[in-house]
Amino acid sequence: ESPPLLGGNTSFTAHPTSVPSNGSQMWWQRIPISVNYNLPAECDPKPTECLMAAAVAESEETERLQQQVASGQALEPVDYKTIYNFFPEPQIITLFRQDEQRLTAVLIQELEPRGFLLDEVLTALDTEVGMFNSSYVCMKGFESFIVSKVQSIVELAQESLIGQNTDGRSSLADSTKDIRSKLSPPSAAHMMSTSSRSSNQQHRMITDEEEEQIGATLHIIVTSGIALKINEHWASVNSVDDYAFYHACVSLRKSIQSRLTEFLPDICVGKATIDSFAPTIRICKYIDAPDATLFSSMRAMEGAISSIVTLVTSCCAPGKTHEVTADVCIPLIVLVLILTAPQTLTSRIRLILEFIVPVLELSSLGYALTTFEASAEQIHHEYALMVKSQ
Repeated sequence: ESPPLLGGNTSFTAHPTSVPSNGSQMWWQRIPISVNYNLPAECDPKPTECLMAAAVAESEETERLQQQVASGQALEPVDYKTIYNFFPEPQIITLFRQDEQRLTAVLIQELEPRGFLLDEVLTALDTEVGMFNSSYVCMKGFESFIVSKVQSIVELAQESLIGQNTDGRSSLADSTKDIRSKLSPPSAAHMMSTSSRSSNQQHRMITDEEEEQIGATLHIIVTSGIALKINEHWASVNSVDDYAFYHACVSLRKSIQSRLTEFLPDICVGKATIDSFAPTIRICKYIDAPDATLFSSMRAMEGAISSIVTLVTSCCAPGKTHEVTADVCIPLIVLVLILTAPQTLTSRIRLILEFIVPVLELSSLGYALTTFEASAEQIHHEYALMVKSQ
């Protein structure tokens, strides 16, 4: 476990604030993003201190490379991750790892009291996930097949649950030896009598919105179980673009102190400093965790935006508020990403876009994803302008 970048007396709480347009609360919105830390100061340099240390290290590195060129030695590029010490914090990783378990608990809480049989469905999902991790081969150029495979597992489980909503039987399993048969409801011998089954079916009736949420929840459970494998594959496929983005951030970071006011809204000028973005940086670093799930990555993005809203609000006069629109939020996320320099953001965004389901895409999580995608594009644009100016 690498020492965290930030901490000291830094203590913060970030909560998602968006609610679906229909006014109802989605299941995943019952899980708060709440982070509170008071880490030892000795393992926690501030962002400004990291920038100063990095500048010294880069100067030494430049001199070393020049000496290598002069002597004809092979160049050994700098490991910026080591210089900046931007590693995902174990505490935050642990926090987000709880997301899927909490969401599974919500699924059970919603459906089990109504007679839905979840144990076999969830057990079969675990088996399918285990088989995928142990035997499925992810090959470059066949990413659409990976997405289809995952979607078939999700749809199978969803149809089985919804099948309990009708005649108590499932047509999905053709053979009891097939793992998919475990997703089927119990046989007639284990079901209620015909007279009581009718009333239970009425109790099990689900709405279209609930059906959509069941599908999204099962999708989150499955993609979380295979996160490490698909993250590694997408990072391998997009390694060049990941490094290009990382290099752009590192290059832009060298002048970030002098350009700070360019990113700040007027209300924050003179009040917010680079160190003010410590909470947001800490959340964004989670995206680089090797086993960061699709769901938790989007939750981290949403939490980062919530942290930005908190910062802007803190700059307002007492009793005053300031609307944080996209025009305000994107430059601030650009600033945070430049400071964080995530090494896998490009591949992570592309991975999420491949797998995301509509109900998540249209939620506040989808808005957060779009904001980060737009911010990443802006960083590439800023880097291109910097290169041209040189």
